[in-house]
Amino acid sequence: MQNALTLLTAVHAKILAIPEVTEDLGEENILLLGDDALGEYISLADAIKNLLPPQMLIGHVGSYWGLRGRVTRWKHQFGIWINVEEQTQAYAVWSHIINGTPTGDSVQFEELELHPSCDPPEEFQGLMRVASGSGDEIFHGLFTLTESGG
Repeated sequence: MQNALTLLTAVHAKILAIPEVTEDLGEENILLLGDDALGEYISLADAIKNLLPPQMLIGHVGSYWGLRGRVTRWKHQFGIWINVEEQTQAYAVWSHIINGTPTGDSVQFEELELHPSCDPPEEFQGLMRVASGSGDEIFHGLFTLTESGG
């Protein structure tokens, strides 16, 4: 099984390389759970609660042993939490992530090999609205990376 932080770092780097996303939010506002800006030992729940507009948080939600066709493989689920002023901004950022092409790559994020040991992202779930401790509306989307080996 791949190390979750290694995969998370690869996901973060590719999202940072999508020009539309960094234009929407600013590179300094695209946070990685475990990033120094969030504090060394912050929990996912605390990071989400402290997310301010216009910020986005990328975090590892969990790993599980699941089916890919008829073969059982490790699957890693990642969450993206977006806190922006307008709902339409959140949907634009999410669309730019899924459909955006990172600088230096020739395919969109959803078709991209984010890590050599994993297939391209899959199981994208639409944005959900979640409440934060500050009363802001935060939008949350999920996707999965499946390991190529068994």
